[in-house]
Amino acid sequence: MKILKENETKSFSSEGEALSLFEAIDEKSIWRRVFTSELEAIGLDRTPILVEQVKATTPFSDEVSDESIVESMESVNLAVNIPWEAGKIAYPLADSGMSSIIQRAGYGIDSSSLKRTRDSKNKSVMEPSNKALVINFGFETAEDQSLVYILDEKVRAIHSGDGNDYARLPFSELCGAFKSGLKEQFKDVLFIESSADYYFYSILYKIKDEAISKSINNVFLKAGLDVSFMETTVRLVSSDVGASGANIYPCLRSTNRYVALGRPLTLTHKYNHSIQDFKENVNQVVSMFKEATEKLEEMGNVRLKNPDGCLLRIAKQCGLSKKISCEKAPEFQALFGNNASFLDCWWEINDIFEMMFENDENPNPTKRIQLQEAIARVCFTADPSEYDLPFQWE
Repeated sequence: MKILKENETKSFSSEGEALSLFEAIDEKSIWRRVFTSELEAIGLDRTPILVEQVKATTPFSDEVSDESIVESMESVNLAVNIPWEAGKIAYPLADSGMSSIIQRAGYGIDSSSLKRTRDSKNKSVMEPSNKALVINFGFETAEDQSLVYILDEKVRAIHSGDGNDYARLPFSELCGAFKSGLKEQFKDVLFIESSADYYFYSILYKIKDEAISKSINNVFLKAGLDVSFMETTVRLVSSDVGASGANIYPCLRSTNRYVALGRPLTLTHKYNHSIQDFKENVNQVVSMFKEATEKLEEMGNVRLKNPDGCLLRIAKQCGLSKKISCEKAPEFQALFGNNASFLDCWWEINDIFEMMFENDENPNPTKRIQLQEAIARVCFTADPSEYDLPFQWE
């Protein structure tokens, strides 16, 4: 029985249920280190009706269901033959594995010549047999190793498998170290929510610290914003398919709003990083909030010459809705005139973000996480002058 479903995110309001799922994922995940040259891509034509014939000519693992084969036929059109002690065994390739298989074959992920290999919605998409041919040519000339990640009957990712490359950080172990480290620093640590899909795992805890809460609220009060009603929270996000490192975010949360307050404490899945390295990051959470508060105060002191242009440039860079952003920009300009700060702009960006999901009864947590990471990355690392320019979003 599969733990997760394709294109579906599981959300949890129970900490026990969430942790049980993460333990099951870590227990049932298969990690296989092989020489890249021994891997073989297999084309899967978009002919679900012929699935029995495909099974008769392809050495699929006994655990692979017809459903998984058909899903790959209709998406990335590929399976992967993997060497084992008893011979090669095939698994369908998942959507999440397409980027990494291209990289392991030695091609640039943004190479225009391979976009047809990645985009199954493109009308001129490369035929499955040609996809396999292109990828296998890269595999054959590779001299390195690969770390193949299999879960729920599919290859979810093919990471670099050499020495200091991909480092496994089981999410159930990350969660244990995360909560333990938080409890060492804060008196009250309360589970709020968690989510999981094939791309991201996430867990959020509320913390109580009067000094941190007061410091954050004082910064926002200077900007005319009262956030005293919002809870101080910390989110852990990670991924087994290369979509994210083990990232810790300082956050504020209320019933209808969630904002990441700054750049995350990041531990990459590289360089033999371990759970012990992650624990050292968790021990810096108090310092992380201090740094975030200082950055917010700095943003509040930056006055914008082109508030609407700045807002639109950042919104576009973050991947936010063009329609909502273009509606909000003149309102933002009219409200603040030339007295808007970069902090005001960031807050408005978060308004746009929330508006994108307000009519969605089942918002996709992964999409929210990706956009929140983009907002934090752009707003907390950017030079405001690079965005504070006139702009028309055509």
